[in-house]
Amino acid sequence: MSSAQFDSSQGDGQKFAGLTSKYVRLSFTLGLLSLALLLILGEILIRLFTVSDPEGPLVGNLRLLPRYWPNVANQWQRRWRQHHSDSGVLAFDPILGWTVAPNKKGVGPAGEKLFSSTEGARARDQRESLRDRYAALSIALIGNSYVFGSDVNFEDTWGYHLEQRFGGDVKVLNFGVPGYGVDQAYLRYLKDVRELRPKIAILGLISHDLLRTTMVYYAVGFPGAVAPGAKPRFMLIDGQLKLINTPLPSPEDVYAIQSIEQLPYIVYDRAYRPSEWQSQWYDVFYLFRFVVSFSFAELRPSTETVSLNRAILNSFVREATSKGTLPLIVYLPSYLELSGGRDAPSRTTSLGVQVLKDAEVDFVDLTDCVEGVEGQRRFTRGWHYTPHTNSVLADCLHDVLIARLSRRAS
Repeated sequence: MSSAQFDSSQGDGQKFAGLTSKYVRLSFTLGLLSLALLLILGEILIRLFTVSDPEGPLVGNLRLLPRYWPNVANQWQRRWRQHHSDSGVLAFDPILGWTVAPNKKGVGPAGEKLFSSTEGARARDQRESLRDRYAALSIALIGNSYVFGSDVNFEDTWGYHLEQRFGGDVKVLNFGVPGYGVDQAYLRYLKDVRELRPKIAILGLISHDLLRTTMVYYAVGFPGAVAPGAKPRFMLIDGQLKLINTPLPSPEDVYAIQSIEQLPYIVYDRAYRPSEWQSQWYDVFYLFRFVVSFSFAELRPSTETVSLNRAILNSFVREATSKGTLPLIVYLPSYLELSGGRDAPSRTTSLGVQVLKDAEVDFVDLTDCVEGVEGQRRFTRGWHYTPHTNSVLADCLHDVLIARLSRRAS
């Protein structure tokens, strides 16, 4: 090869290398531009689908992190005053967190009429005394809003229907309280039901009630619910149930605290994750906040969930039995489990059933009963049982109780 040919070949190589380098830089630049456009488009789309909320922006049912405690506290205080102090029948309690106050009347979130007896149980009339109604057989109900009968009038609750099924000298006392966990239902039994010595005590629960036993502040792990500041927290210490945070602070004291880290016993709330409340450099970008928020898993059962609920439910059984009361634990399927959505769990995998089985607790599963109701007729808009579902549930429970009473008598 001559020197001229060599120089020409070398020049062509340099030109090719230069073109390759330009191509790489161009591709890299176009890639960055494409990525930037995608990020901008994503940011625009997320903002278009974002709904403003006092507790923080929402994309569908997903709340964008981080959360800001002062905003959350202000919103919860407003809800508590509006829905309960002014128009409901609930009141703060230093042991239970909140309870049905005696001799109250109000209107529920679905417009249902609410009355409480002199004992603080749901009743058909204000100031009714349950002790004035003699019955050869009394049945006490404890549990959450599904037991209380939220969204329907007293005459449409499954407790009322159950009393009608028995007829005669049978009365059903409804000590359910909206928002209760298994722990609060147990404490309610000890405080208000145990000494009444009912013939039967039914503790009704949904899956989420089992998670609530490891929570302290619903404002932290239960966004959107309407409940006061704090709830009791049991822990197993040397194998014994111990309440660690009673007496509880009033809702006003809780919401006056401006920093979530300063909330009493916040570290014992399993729903509390500090990173959800910490500001980050990317907070101005909704797209990044959406990705981060989506990556956070919801509260799931832990080994403590199983062991703590086992201890509480077994203690309920022992306490009731010692008073001559027949205890019955009833699992009630919730809206989220039977709504038919793509992510709705099946009956065999529902959280509540699995936790109860793992805890080796004797319980009655009423899922089949509720599933017998046509899908559109099962739940109210507030996700509770309709009057029709309550009636069907009472039929099923009546048969269960007849069998249990017969077995006990034999």
